[in-house]
Amino acid sequence: MVVMLTEKFVDALPTGTVAQVISTDPIARIDIPAWVWKSKNKLLREDREGGAWKFLIEKTGTPR
Repeated sequence: MVVMLTEKFVDALPTGTVAQVISTDPIARIDIPAWVWKSKNKLLREDREGGAWKFLIEKTGTPR
């Protein structure tokens, strides 16, 4: 579910915008980077803080 919400959010942003995604879902650690690659966006940072994963994603392109 976190990927679907992230995709909808990032798709609505202008190119060059950086979005922060925070998720407590442990699968996000796998799903978000995979989606970023597939969507031709750029994963700038991935951190774990407490019980949450934090991702910085730059919108750079269109879906593959």
